[in-house]
Formats: sequence, structure tokens, C-alpha cells
Amino acid sequence: MSKPHSWMPLYIGDYLRDTMRLSLYEHGAYLLLLMAAWTEGGSLKMGDLMAYLKVTHEEWEVLRPKLEPFFEVKNGCWIHGRVQREVERSAQLYEKKVEGGKRGAEARWKGHGTPNGTPIKTPNGSSMVTTTTTTTTRNKVKVKSYCANFDLFWNSYPKKTAKAKAAKSYEKAISAGVSHERLIEAVEKAKRMNTSWHDPQYIPMAATWLNGRRWEDEFTPAPAKAHASPAPSLINEILTAAHEGIKRGNWKGFHPAGVRALKAVGGRQRAENLKTSDLATWQAQFRRAVEAELAQEASNA
Repeated sequence: MSKPHSWMPLYIGDYLRDTMRLSLYEHGAYLLLLMAAWTEGGSLKMGDLMAYLKVTHEEWEVLRPKLEPFFEVKNGCWIHGRVQREVERSAQLYEKKVEGGKRGAEARWKGHGTPNGTPIKTPNGSSMVTTTTTTTTRNKVKVKSYCANFDLFWNSYPKKTAKAKAAKSYEKAISAGVSHERLIEAVEKAKRMNTSWHDPQYIPMAATWLNGRRWEDEFTPAPAKAHASPAPSLINEILTAAHEGIKRGNWKGFHPAGVRALKAVGGRQRAENLKTSDLATWQAQFRRAVEAELAQEASNA
């Protein structure tokens, strides 16, 4: 059975439709980032992007505006929503296959006695994943169960995806000397202080969190805002005007903050030539730029 991260689906039609304007060089860079995002659960730290591509700062400055529209930039990360969804789908399919294997093994046990085995002890004395074996008339069957401490960790962790893989990563962390209590405390702290976790799609899978030693993460409280946030009604008014500008090519009377925000995301020409598949990404970038311009106006007032 293939593990969920040992292969990556690539939908050729979708890919070619979304990347028709990329050069050969840009295609290679985008594919490398897609593969890196697949292994990291769909989210890449901005500080690691040049390392994934093995490019210089100058080369990255040329590539970045071509690649950024394919990702959502949030909390210091480039997030690929499609990759995140496919990773979770792959993990769920893998879990179903694992559970199906367990049910098949249990069915074969019937009438052949009870399996037996001995729990494996870790250096700190807790029982880890236990392997038990029973002999049938045809073959030997191995079945996994989870230790009580891992079940407590799993109940605390907010994303319930790829449990078997998480159990292996938990086992590895405990064997390396990290206490169960520290892991639980770190998860609870992240739920309170990691603002990106407020949106479930940005919570990494438990195995990814454990393998990345994310229990060592530190969180700095967000500084108090000196000025009130821009009025949502004004933001929506500018967004509506931008939509009409794209649709009709008429930008007359556009709000000054909108003009500056439009320039920041590539200008009028880029907006009017957007593909339908790129519109949502552009709108999100433009909204952030509008909010930034209005906040700057407020601070200068």
C-alpha cells in the first residue's frame, strides 16, 4: 500500500489551463514548489522558498511575481489551497485502506484463537504502538493499536487526519526524549496563540507538526493597533468599483487608495487581462493592498 506522501496527483488539464502564461523556466520553478508544498502539507515558509528552488536573490526577484499568484500569502507562509485539499484527501484514503486492512485481519482471526503480544516500552516508561501477531492456517497477521498517551495527544490535536502516520511521528518524538506533557502543552498553547490555527485549513497534520518539531515554536502577542481598522463599507465600495473597472474598462472616479492598491498588485492592464481562474487570487491580493493603503491613510491623518 502506497503511503499518502509517496506520490502526488497532477491534473494535467487543470495545470496547463492555469499556467499557460509561464515560461519553460517558470514552469520548472512552479513544479518544484508544488512538490515541496506536497511534502509539507500545502504550506511553505517564505524563508525557505529560494532554498527549494536553489536560486539567487536576484533570480528570485524575477520569479516571485510570476509564482506568487498561485499561492495565498499568510502569516509568513505561501499556502497552496489545492495542494492542501489533495494532501488531506490522500491521507483520508490511506486511513480508509489501513482501517480496511484491520477489519480484514479481525475477520480472519475469528475461529483461530486470540492474538497476543507485548507492549513496547519507551525510555520514559510509557507504552508505545503495540504490534501483536496471531497465526492462522494461511499466514501471520500483524495489527496495530495505540497507546493511551498517544490517544490523549490525538484527542487534544485539532486536526484528525492521518492518525497512523501521526502515531509513528509521536513515537519518534517520545523516543528522542520529548515528554508527553510537553507535547500536550505545546498543542494547547498553539491553539490559544497561533492565529493561523483559527482557520482549520491552515492547521498542519499532526505528523507534519511533530516531524517539524513544532512544539518548539514561540508566539509573540500581536501588537495593539494604534488606529481603528478601515471601515468595511469603504473597502467593499472600492472592491465593487474595481470589479466594474475590470468589467467595463472604466476606472473614472476610482478612490485614491484603490488607485495605489491597483498599482501595487500589477496595475490596470494586468487586472483587465486576468483569466477567470486567476480572479479570486487577484481579488484577495487587491483587498489586502486596499486595507494597507487605508490603514496608512489613517495613520497619517
